[in-house]
Amino acid sequence: MLARPALDQLRDDCAKKEFEAVLISCPDRLARKYVYQEIVIEEIQKSEIEIIFLNRPIADTPEDRMLLGIQGLVAEYEKEKIRERSRRGKLHKAKKGLVVGGLAPYGYRYIRKTPERDGYYEIIQKEAKIIKQIFDLLIRDQMSARAIAKYLTVHQFPPPRRGKRWNNSTTRRIVTNETYAGTTYYNKRYSVETENSETSKYRRNKKNGRRMRPKDQWIPITVPAIISRRTWQLAQAQVKRNAELSPRNAKYRYLLQGLVFCSNCGSRYMGVPCREALFYRCSNRQRNFPLPPDCKVGSIKASTLESAVWGGVCEAIKNPELLMTQVEELKRKRATRAGALEGKIRKIELRISKVKYQEDRMLDAYTAGAVTLGQLRGQMDRIKQNKQQLEEEKKRLIEERNQGGSRATKERDIKEFCELAEERLESFEFQEKRKFLRLLVDKVWLEGDCVRIKGVIPVSSGMAKKKSNGNIAGITSL
Repeated sequence: MLARPALDQLRDDCAKKEFEAVLISCPDRLARKYVYQEIVIEEIQKSEIEIIFLNRPIADTPEDRMLLGIQGLVAEYEKEKIRERSRRGKLHKAKKGLVVGGLAPYGYRYIRKTPERDGYYEIIQKEAKIIKQIFDLLIRDQMSARAIAKYLTVHQFPPPRRGKRWNNSTTRRIVTNETYAGTTYYNKRYSVETENSETSKYRRNKKNGRRMRPKDQWIPITVPAIISRRTWQLAQAQVKRNAELSPRNAKYRYLLQGLVFCSNCGSRYMGVPCREALFYRCSNRQRNFPLPPDCKVGSIKASTLESAVWGGVCEAIKNPELLMTQVEELKRKRATRAGALEGKIRKIELRISKVKYQEDRMLDAYTAGAVTLGQLRGQMDRIKQNKQQLEEEKKRLIEERNQGGSRATKERDIKEFCELAEERLESFEFQEKRKFLRLLVDKVWLEGDCVRIKGVIPVSSGMAKKKSNGNIAGITSL
């Protein structure tokens, strides 16, 4: 780069003629771009200051000037070759499933490469406990990134990199980082120049912006997991839900904000005030040019819909038998799903055994001298990659099967939750009602004159304890 602090100082001092000569180690130390080299050399020579290259004296002859130009071009070529080799080397390393780069995310430390083994991430147990706490606050208590940062700061959890406090950006980066679920990615982003690249005078790299590549170009790398895959999926769903239900910039109060959907087109309903009255209207009707309105469903008065939904939820809470009917139906569906998952797991295990057989055959062939070492390495890399993908798929299916079996809800738990909630229903203020509905309700579908409520039953093994203190806001949604 031409804009370098020390180089600018040198050029300013040359203009003042503060010295008689400039000593330069070799041409590529002045610049690795031929054009920049010529600009600086010409500028220094105009100030009648001698340039001395220490690797080889350059005389003021046509032959030596040509040699200097060739050295500049070679330096530029060498720089591009180094950059390209480094890029291809990192890609090759990532495709082999090895960690690229030594800067580990919070919760991990990078163990450097040695002659005996490759570099890898190691979990820092003290920080891993905080990571689990953050995901617990997000999923169980449905906290936003800002609320989590405040909670961690107030309770004096040590922030990353010896900071003084937790920031919203830090907690959001943690809850959206898939590394904690056991998979990190290389080749996920690429560098671009930003608008402020030219306004900032000194930058080691003008391409200081980052953009996402298409997901099919990401290279997955397996690392030790701090949280389960199921926890990661619940966390991403909650992050999305938090964004949809955020009260930021909300001028009017809607009890069902972000929860109502149109059964005609699947779009979300939005709040629309009209003459001091509040209404819900399908957002698909708001489309203007170039898309014409697609949905013809009319609006509905907010008070009418909110009263119907709140009444329906209260009726279900006061009559646990209605909920148990749905639970039994859900159990039957899960049993069918578990049987299908078992079949898939058996098929994956059969494919893994075939891959292991191929691995043994290749080793036998190498021992017998039928294949060379290079051929063995190429085949073993492909076999290893295939085996790793199958193992990850098996792990995912087992987690899905186990999660389905672990979420069985008992009738006693439902009744205890309903009794606890019923005691508080009449005393709820608006904010408590909205928080309670978001705990229970996933989506509200408008189907003509009918309302269909899709929700979850929040029960836990600690129900008796929660009943004693009357708190229902933090019960884990299963």
